[in-house]
Amino acid sequence: MKARPIVLGADETPHAAATRILAIRFSEALLLSDALDDGDPGRIHAFRIACKRVRYASELFGDQMRAQLHEVTSVLAQLQDLLGEVHDCDVLDALAMRSGAYRLRRRIARDRRRKLEAARRLWRTSLRQNGELQAAAALVLPLRAAISSSQLHLVSGGKA
Repeated sequence: MKARPIVLGADETPHAAATRILAIRFSEALLLSDALDDGDPGRIHAFRIACKRVRYASELFGDQMRAQLHEVTSVLAQLQDLLGEVHDCDVLDALAMRSGAYRLRRRIARDRRRKLEAARRLWRTSLRQNGELQAAAALVLPLRAAISSSQLHLVSGGKA
């Protein structure tokens, strides 16, 4: 998913612009978060990039929204690391397949499943009520049309 440029309004306050940018970036990550369930390598990589964009936006606007984004960057950094390790497994598996290292491929697949499950658990627990990503999720709730019902259910704590 290519990041689309975000145009700021001339009458928009810095806080409103930061909130809108974070909401857009977080909704992009939410839309791609289904990759954690299907395990498709390309989609997982796109989700990782979307998480990176949310993280960088939250770091950029952290001074203006410190109370809301206190733990967001930490969780997103952990998630990026896990998803990066999943990507490394995908690359290593392709190399092992080309060289015919089938036993190694089984080990890589096992490691990939563990890392993907850890990423899935971190994402979901962080989105639950009182989770680290709840503040970011709260920015997206007004954009209900932009996310699926299962994603809305997840970020709203089952209240949607």
